[in-house]
Amino acid sequence: MLSLLGTPMLLPLLFAVTSGVNINPDGMPPGVHLSGQLRGSGGIVRSAGLRINCFPPEKSLLIELTDLDAGRGDIDYRDFAGADAAAKSKPLSHVSWNAAGQKTAVSSAATGAFGYAPSFVFTIDDRDGNGAAATLLHAIGNSAGTLEWLQNGFDDPRHSLSATFAVDAEHARLVRDLVSPCLSSGQGG
Repeated sequence: MLSLLGTPMLLPLLFAVTSGVNINPDGMPPGVHLSGQLRGSGGIVRSAGLRINCFPPEKSLLIELTDLDAGRGDIDYRDFAGADAAAKSKPLSHVSWNAAGQKTAVSSAATGAFGYAPSFVFTIDDRDGNGAAATLLHAIGNSAGTLEWLQNGFDDPRHSLSATFAVDAEHARLVRDLVSPCLSSGQGG
């Protein structure tokens, strides 16, 4: 057992923090968290976050894209916010995994919610482990790759967001291990 500023720390926690592994960091919801870059239709590049999670009893998979600076107005976020969102059933989210010369791409509807100002979170929720999220996450193996998310606007195709997340082999394995219990038989690996 180690001590940091007088507080006992378990060695696995210290390893997770120092190695860049980001599973359920303090104050964050459970899952694997990745940092990347997002470019809006205005061309300005900014930080973005991605969270992937699995809820084994229901085989539910979740992929969330967080625009940490949604105040830029690149897209009308209100079209995606809430249960009665105008875009809630439109496949305007295009997500791909590129690794080892192979590309897997899916399109899905996304819902959303405003987070801490000025952030906005887009969510692809696969409730039974058989939808777009499962198809995409099944492709993630043990190799490094790039996850890309293109979010088109609802009523103006010129408005979009493009996020890119470089995923090293260690994080790819973490994602794969996390989501395996939620993939339907025949998809898990």
